[in-house]
Amino acid sequence: MICRAVFSFFDRSQNGVLTVHEMTTSLERLGFDTAGTEQLFRDVAGAPQDKVSYEQFAWYCTEA
Repeated sequence: MICRAVFSFFDRSQNGVLTVHEMTTSLERLGFDTAGTEQLFRDVAGAPQDKVSYEQFAWYCTEA
């Protein structure tokens, strides 16, 4: 599934948890603006958090 591949790409530590730092670092390396990264994590988690699980990420990809 595409969500798993995207999650794995950003989960640099490959520990099953995606952090704001991992996402920001990866997006910066790709040349993207990272201003909305923390808001994205709030949207995915439903509350201010600096990490999300694959399950949260997959739900957001398919349901939000």
